[in-house]
Order: sequence, then C-alpha cells, then structure tokens
Amino acid sequence: MAQARGAPAYQTGAPGASRRLSRFSLLLAANLLVISVILLRVPFFEVAEYKTQDLRLRTRGQLPVHPDVVVIEIDGHTLDKYENEWPFTRDQYAFLLKELQDWGAKTVGVDLWFSGRDKESDANDDLLAAITAQSPSVIHAVNLPLSLPSARSSAAGGDSGAPDSLALRLFKPLPTNIRLLTAVNDQSIDLPPVLLESVNSLGHIGLAWGADNVSRYAPLEVEYKGSAVPALSLLMACRYLGTDWREAHFEPGNPFREGHLVLETGSGPISIPIDGNGRALINFPGEEKAFPHRYSFVDVMQNARHAFAGEALDPAFPMPVQFRGKIVLVCSTASNLLTADVGPTPFSDNFPLAFAHASVVNSILRRDFLHTIPHGYETLGLAAIAIGLALWLPVLAPGALALLAFAFLIGLTGLAWSMLLFFGVQMSLVPPLFLVVSLSVGVMLRAYVVRDHERRAVEQELAVARRVQQDLLPKQPLAAGDLEISGTNLPCYAVGGDYFDYFPLADGRVAIAIGDVAGKGVPAALLMSKLQATLRGETSHEVTVPEVPERANRLLMESMEGSSKFVTFFYGALEPGTRRLRYSNAGHNPPYLLRADGKLELLETGGLLLGIFPHAKFDEGVIDLNPGDLLVLFTDGVTEAEDRHKGQFGEDRLIQLLRDARAGDARTIGDRICQEVLKFSKGLQMADDLTVVVVKVREQAA
Repeated sequence: MAQARGAPAYQTGAPGASRRLSRFSLLLAANLLVISVILLRVPFFEVAEYKTQDLRLRTRGQLPVHPDVVVIEIDGHTLDKYENEWPFTRDQYAFLLKELQDWGAKTVGVDLWFSGRDKESDANDDLLAAITAQSPSVIHAVNLPLSLPSARSSAAGGDSGAPDSLALRLFKPLPTNIRLLTAVNDQSIDLPPVLLESVNSLGHIGLAWGADNVSRYAPLEVEYKGSAVPALSLLMACRYLGTDWREAHFEPGNPFREGHLVLETGSGPISIPIDGNGRALINFPGEEKAFPHRYSFVDVMQNARHAFAGEALDPAFPMPVQFRGKIVLVCSTASNLLTADVGPTPFSDNFPLAFAHASVVNSILRRDFLHTIPHGYETLGLAAIAIGLALWLPVLAPGALALLAFAFLIGLTGLAWSMLLFFGVQMSLVPPLFLVVSLSVGVMLRAYVVRDHERRAVEQELAVARRVQQDLLPKQPLAAGDLEISGTNLPCYAVGGDYFDYFPLADGRVAIAIGDVAGKGVPAALLMSKLQATLRGETSHEVTVPEVPERANRLLMESMEGSSKFVTFFYGALEPGTRRLRYSNAGHNPPYLLRADGKLELLETGGLLLGIFPHAKFDEGVIDLNPGDLLVLFTDGVTEAEDRHKGQFGEDRLIQLLRDARAGDARTIGDRICQEVLKFSKGLQMADDLTVVVVKVREQAA
C-alpha cells in the first residue's frame, strides 16, 4: 500500500542517541570554550585575527580628518626638486620652523631623525637649536626601539635610580598602576647635544608591531631609564588642546572594563582606550590620501624662503593662512630613501608611518577611538554561544545543523563589521568563528558515529525480524490434485506490510490469502503479523468464506484502537477435486484469472477494505477453474512500480507478461513477474512491497 514517497518508515534510536549526543556536545563545548579563550595566544590564530580586523578597517570606508591636522611631507616631488640631495642641511628645517611659528602654527611636530652632526656645518645645528629654543610649539621626535616590559619594570616605577636632568626637564616619573613598553637596552637618545639641550618637548615615534610585523598600536607612553616618555602624537595633541601631558593619568582596565589614558582638558576629559601596556589601537581614517591637508616640503619652503628674505609670498604655494592655528606634522614619506620611515599597516605593506602618528592625533582631536571588548565580556559571549549551540545542535537534522552553523558564521561576521562601523569596536572574530565551526563539525561527526551505531543495531534487529516474518510465509509451493500454488514476497524495506498465505483446511479445501497493509516497514509488518494470526485462527474451525474477512475486520479494528491504518485483503477457499473457488475480495487488487482460451476474468466480489467499518459485511464470489487456467493474486507494488521516468509497470504489461509466461509452472511464473518488475525499475529503490501468488491448473489431471 503506497505512502508518501521519501518518508522514513522508522527513525533510529532517537531518545538514547539524543541524550548521548547532548552530553557529548556539552562536554565538547566546554573544552572548545577554554581553547577559544586562549586561542589568540597562538601566533597563527593571532595573525588570523589581525587579518580579519584589517579587512574590517579597509571595508568600513574613509573617516573624516580634523580640519586642523596638516602634514608637510618630504615626498618624491620634494626629492626631485632637491635633485635627490639627502639628507637636507638642517638650516632648511630651521627656516621652515621659524616661518611656521611666524605664520601662527599652534603645534609643530618634527617626525625626522637628526642623528650626528650636520653634513655641511655645525652652524646649521646651532641654527636649528636656536630656532627650537625660541619656539615652544616645536616638538622633536626621538626613535626608541621598544620591547615588552622588562623584568625589572614594576608598579613602583623600576629601580633605575634617580632621573637625570633631561628626564626631569622633558619627561615624568613612571606611572605606578601600569607597566609600559620599555626602550631596548636603555638606548641613549641620539640627537646632537646642542639640539638636545634646546628642545622644549621630546616625544618618541615608536610603534608596536604585531605577530605579523604590522603596525596597529601606538604606545602613548613608554619607559626610558625609569621615566615615562610621551609619544610625539600625544604631545602634539596635548599642546594643541592646551593641556599638560604630565597631568594625564592611566586608568588600568580589568576583565570587564577597558583601560584608558585620561587627558584633562578645558572642554572636559578625553579618555583614550589603551591595552595593558599603555598602547592605543590606531584608528586609521584610511590610506594616506585620507588626509586632505598635505603639502610637499619643497612647496612650503618656497614661501618660507621668501618670508625669511622679506620677499612677497607666492600664492601658487601654500600660504600662511593654511597653517595658522593648525597642528602641523613635518615628516618624510618618500619610499625611495634608505632611511624611509615606511612599513606595513592594515592598509599597505609600504605605508608612510608618519600617517600612523597623524592618525593618533586625529583620533584625539575628534575623540574618535577604536575600542576593544574586555576579555571578561568576550568570554561570557563565547560561553553563551557554546551553551546555545551545545543545546540546539544535537536536536537538529544534519541539514538544519549546517544551516544554523552557517547562519552563525554570517551573523558573527556581520556583527563584527557593524560593531566597527557604528561603534568603533574591534570585536575578536576568530575565537567565536573557531568555536562555531569546531563545535558544529564535532557534533556532526559524533552524530554520524552515534547514529551509525544505532543504525547498525537496528539493521541487525530488522534482519532478525525479516527472518521471522519470512518464516511466517509459505516457503514451498503447494500441490493439491492438479493444482500448483506458489507465492513470492519482496519487501521494499527489511520488513514489509504485504502478506500472502496458502494452507490446507480441515475439510480438505485449500485456503488462499493475500493482503496489503497501508504503509511499509515495522508498523506495517506488525499489523501484517496480526492479520496472519487472525487468518490462521479463524480458519481453524468451520466458517464460511465471507465470515473470514468479517471477523478479521472486527479483530483488527479492536487491536488498532482508532488508528488510521487499513488493509486490503483477498481470501479464498479452493476445492481441489472440483477446482471450485469460493472467495471474498475486501478492497484488494482484483486477482487475474487467465483462462486456457486466453480470456481474462477479474475476481472482484467482496466488499470494503478492512479497518474502515467495524460491522462491515462481505459477499462471496464463486468461480470454477479449468485445466490450463492461471490465477494470479498480486499487490499494487507490482502494477505501480515505476521506472526512472515515473512511468508505471501497469496492468497491461502484467497481463501480457502472464500470456507470455503461462507455460511455466507456478513458481516460475511468480519469479518471472518479480524479475520483470525489478528489471522495469532498473535498479531503483522499490517504492512498495512486491507480492505475487500464482495458482496454476495443469492441463492433465493428476
């Protein structure tokens, strides 16, 4: 009896398997949670996380730059005009700094390395020192190679002894509540002594390199010989804002709070997010072209020389108004110099690093910083993901599980990008993605193992059930007088709902029956067994043919207790001597009676199928078989078998087959029918059980 195509006849061991799978998923989630929390300590995953952050920065779009941030760069255009004469003599810088001060620049940061004596004359060093001493707005830079805090660094500020006069004049004592990056080997500040004695402010230009050697962090203060040295960018921003960097104080973070460096300004405090070593995540507004106010050094120098000589300024070059009240960074951006200050950043492998400092200045002025989520909240988020997936994944089918995992991956990626775009938060993405993928794959593999074990156990049980069910059916043909009776059953699953039987009755007649229970698999097989027991029980004493389906109908309905199952059933009692068949057809496919002369008759007399009405009545049909006649009983699995094009085997094909095969004995004809049906389906999975019973009347009486 057909049912919905593709619907499983049973599901394997769900409760036990689900419980084992749930316990496994919770244990796996706990272990993966621990791994995810410490995952970024592994260099490979740390670099992978950096790459996802870089990608988010590059795709969020360009940020605005404060209009007072100005960059004067020694670029390729400048070198061409100077005919690649490098380094420039220091009187050039002195002229520029003097004019910037006269033009009203509020702050000038010099991101250039003045090492050793001037190549032309000591007088140039003296001139630069004199201009620097007269210009409190000028901030010089020093390059201090940095490392992680040294073992001697402590919350008390280290044990380097009393600070020297330079430290007392330019720096401040180490903070007591945070450990800063340390200058490597306590390196001396490499500036000409005359310039070092003249500077009013000195800031370092060191950047923090990640595991992949890419600059993403700017140390706002670092340790140098027991003193705290500010970053050039921090000094520039403080000078512009009119605040003293020495009054800035650190507020260290904790697992549930981000650390900050707090600047006290006239317009309120500015809290700069930092990590545990005083480093700020650089909020690059984009590539260097994101800075709109950029001028070539040589172009600015044109009007600087005119001003120094008292000549009229050329409007074709940058004018004083473009620097008045501005914060100016003088730097080198030419990438073709041996001393070029370029390196890898999230935007380029050859990025002018001066723009990293300009980016820090821009962030402070605009109060627009990149934040990170404290580790405590990240851990709670990972725990929520782990618990949620551990509870949901085991109850999902493989397709739904994969879809949920994919949705999580897309959702987490979208959330990370949105957090950066709308809130300036760089959320760690690799740990949750690792957790989702690993947990999903682990649960899927475990589910496969558990369900495969359950499937094997069920298959073994079904193999036993199949043998038991086949044992209930006749195994050998039955011969009675000149009659041959043979049956064949091929279930589409291990067990099926088709039934056939033939056996001698007490009065000498032969009982012949065939039935088809709605559905397939175990439920149908159980009902089939009930029908077989009912038939054997009812025919053990004298009953008329119609009484057999009537009593079977009542007993089945009582045992089914309102189930929607129903059964088609054909029962007949055949007298071998007279070859008279009395039968009753309860909604089953009418058996074919192919007469010796080729005429076809259908055995349809009977009534409704079993399982519909408890008091149904059935009629009796009577027919005589003659020598050479062929009676075939079959289920709809024969005529409704389909090929690859959804075409059915059909009644016409079956009738023609009977005409062609009628010369064989009963068993041969039955086997031929099953073979032809299977051949027609061409190896496709059977959609229904196949059952055939053949009654052959020999030409000559036995």
